[in-house]
Amino acid sequence: CVSADQFSPVDCNKKLIGAKYYIDGLNADLESSINSTTEYLSPRDRNGHGTQVSSTVAGSFVSNVTLPGLSSVSIMRGGAPKAHIAMYKACWDVEGGMCSVADVWKAFDEAIHDGVDVLSVSIGGSALKSLDVEIDIAIPALHAVNKGIPVVSPAGNGGSR
Repeated sequence: CVSADQFSPVDCNKKLIGAKYYIDGLNADLESSINSTTEYLSPRDRNGHGTQVSSTVAGSFVSNVTLPGLSSVSIMRGGAPKAHIAMYKACWDVEGGMCSVADVWKAFDEAIHDGVDVLSVSIGGSALKSLDVEIDIAIPALHAVNKGIPVVSPAGNGGSR
C-alpha cells in the first residue's frame, strides 16, 4: 500500500492487502496535473464505487444486519468473503471521468506482476468513453488471461444496449 493524499499504508489490513494508483499517463495526456480539489491523488475512492464493488465481491461476514424496509438479516457477506483485495486505481473523476491508456496498462501489468488471482475491471460512465475497449482493455486483459488470470467486468447499467 502506498502513502498518498487521504490514504496511508495503515489503511491496508487483512482484507485490503494492496493499493496503488496511476496518474502519470493522464497528467501527460492533459498536459497538466490533476489537482486534489476534484479527486484524491491516491488509491482512495472519492465516490464510493470501488468500495462498493469490493464489498460486493469480497465483503467479510457481518452478523445482525438490518436494512431499511426489510426485516433483520442474520448474516450478510460478499461473494467471496475470504478473498483479499488489491486495488489498482487508473481512472479519475475529472471532466466527468477519464482514464489514460498508459495508466490502465500499467495497472494491469502491476496486478499481473503482483500475482493477483482474478482481475475485476470496473470502469464505467464517461471514464469508459475515454478508452477504446477493443484495444485499451482487451489487449492487457488478453495478456492477463494468457498468464492464467481470469478477467471479469460488469456489463454496466445502460439497459438493453
